[in-house]
Amino acid sequence: MEKEFEPFHENASQNEFCPWDLKAPVSESPPSPVDTQAIFEAECQRLREEARLAGYKEGMANAVSEIESLKSRLLEWIDFFQNPIRLLDKEVCDEIVQTIFWICESCIGLELSCNPEKVLCLVEEIKKELPSVKGNKQLTMHPLDVEWLKNHLDKQKVAVITDILQEDANLMRGDFYLKGAYTELDGRLKARFAQLFSEQFSLEMSIPSSDDNSLDDFYDSL
Repeated sequence: MEKEFEPFHENASQNEFCPWDLKAPVSESPPSPVDTQAIFEAECQRLREEARLAGYKEGMANAVSEIESLKSRLLEWIDFFQNPIRLLDKEVCDEIVQTIFWICESCIGLELSCNPEKVLCLVEEIKKELPSVKGNKQLTMHPLDVEWLKNHLDKQKVAVITDILQEDANLMRGDFYLKGAYTELDGRLKARFAQLFSEQFSLEMSIPSSDDNSLDDFYDSL
């Protein structure tokens, strides 16, 4: 034989179709499944971090506020310890004045109960103030003082007083309140004593008006 047997694929030219060159298609790997658990945990971690930062900021703000409050109280205590005598002196003086007020009121009330004619001394002082009060005048006093004055004063001689007298059960014996169209004169014992002692003591008092119905509470508070 002139030619030996040769396999067909060994003699095939490169340009010719060769079944031996066929390759099985490589299958693509399926996409990895989404790890929802990991995403959930990451989101939880982010929220925890945000909450931690928010809590930190809020805590710092509260701490600053608390520190300022404590600082203010500390400054007050420092001032107290630096000036204890001054503060105690004022407190003692005020207590002394209040005690004097109470004793004087009690003594005046008792004196007028035993000797009601002594209210005439007060009337004489009131008469001196009448010219300074313009317009319609109104003089209010304790009911017992008013009753005694109306029964014992000569209405013709002191009509200027008796005609304007009115009762006020909220006043104490020895008190008076003179009111005009434009001016008022507070003649209550509390006001007169306060004016007297204010020159000697550092006295801070709030004297309610005669129209206030809380006079009894005011007296009880002293």
